[in-house]
Amino acid sequence: MSSYGWFILTCSLPWAGGLHAQSPLEELETTYRAAVARAEAPERDLLAKYVEGLRTLQERQRAAGDLEGVLTITGEIESATSEKQRDFAKIPELKRLREIYDTNLARIREQTGRETSRLRDAYRQRLLAETESLTRAGKIDEALLVKTRIEALDREGGGPGDKEVLWEWRSRSHVEAVNGCEMETNGDRYVLTGRGDKSWMKSRRDFKPPFRLQIRAMTDSTNIRLYYRSHLAILNWEMNPQELRMHYPGTGASTGIGGKGNVPLNVMSDIEVDVLLDKVILRVNGETRGELITTNTGLEGPVGIGPAFGSVVTVESMRVLRLP
Repeated sequence: MSSYGWFILTCSLPWAGGLHAQSPLEELETTYRAAVARAEAPERDLLAKYVEGLRTLQERQRAAGDLEGVLTITGEIESATSEKQRDFAKIPELKRLREIYDTNLARIREQTGRETSRLRDAYRQRLLAETESLTRAGKIDEALLVKTRIEALDREGGGPGDKEVLWEWRSRSHVEAVNGCEMETNGDRYVLTGRGDKSWMKSRRDFKPPFRLQIRAMTDSTNIRLYYRSHLAILNWEMNPQELRMHYPGTGASTGIGGKGNVPLNVMSDIEVDVLLDKVILRVNGETRGELITTNTGLEGPVGIGPAFGSVVTVESMRVLRLP
């Protein structure tokens, strides 16, 4: 049974607060947290298997008398969950083991994200029902406590009615380099550099319209290039930073929009691109910069972002939301 199904079944049972010395709110919270823990268990299990594999490999390196190999693997065991850059070229087995872990981690995190989103929505609905029940019973103080928990839950999850997050760039394992795009980490940010004009980091997942691409990023000079299947849009175009370049997702053909392409240097901008069935809309910091009327029905492909012609693009966040 999925964590969501287990949560719904458990919440449908009579309250056991008297047996466990818990209030209805406390018991519901306990049930919700347990369901979330169940949903997150596959990621913990994957990490345990990865560390087990590392220890097996470490023992082989020890038996072979490879001190550097042993020390490298020891460091990886101690920092397996970090987002640091890794260079395992001298130990191909370790490099392959990490690649397998990263690939499976990306898949599991997407599944966990969907499951925890469903759990949060179900929990919120149950809290709303409890608020109404307590209010009708005249238990206003208790109803206010539940209301406070709903508000806290909304802050955790982005608020009621949030669009479903289909994908989010949360680790190196969520993206793949195209045409030699290079990525370094700077705290929680990703710093991208590349060669020429076709280097980018793409999602390891494909998307069909309608969806919204949300990015928080900045450039040190020119060219924040956005992608869906291929080129999608260019901000701070090297030929004319004031001109927004937008591309038709189906054909790759481009058009320019004067006075709408510039973003400030070394300052994070919030960028949104709605890829709808009949149009593409681009916004920067809440301002609509451009709109293309096009036909996107039947399209499918990855999203991404990249630099061009020597620019350095720093990405703070990137995600894809489902649109109705």
